[in-house]
Amino acid sequence: MPYNIKEKNRSELVIEIKGEFDSIMAGELQPELESYSNKTINNITFDLAETVFIASSGLRVIIIAKDKIGSDMNVNIANAKGIVLDTIKMCGINKFINVTTTE
Repeated sequence: MPYNIKEKNRSELVIEIKGEFDSIMAGELQPELESYSNKTINNITFDLAETVFIASSGLRVIIIAKDKIGSDMNVNIANAKGIVLDTIKMCGINKFINVTTTE
C-alpha cells in the first residue's frame, strides 16, 4: 500500500505517503480517514518524506481532513521537500496548515 496510517496514543494519526499522492491514492485514503471521525483525534500529521508528487486531489484530502475528522484538530505536514513543498507553498496551504521541512 502506498500509504501507512499509524495511530499513536489513540489521539494522534501519522499518515506516511509514499510515491505519488494522486487522485487514485486520495480516493483510497479519504474514506479511510473519514472512518476516524467517531474517534477523538487531536492531531494528524501527513509525513511526506517519501512523496515525490502531490496532485490537487492529495491537497484536498489534507485540507478536508480537519473538517471531516474534527474542526478543533491540528493538521500538520511534515518532511515535505522538492516539488511537493513547492506545490504546497504555491497553493498557500502553508498559511493555514503547519508545515515542517528538512530543507
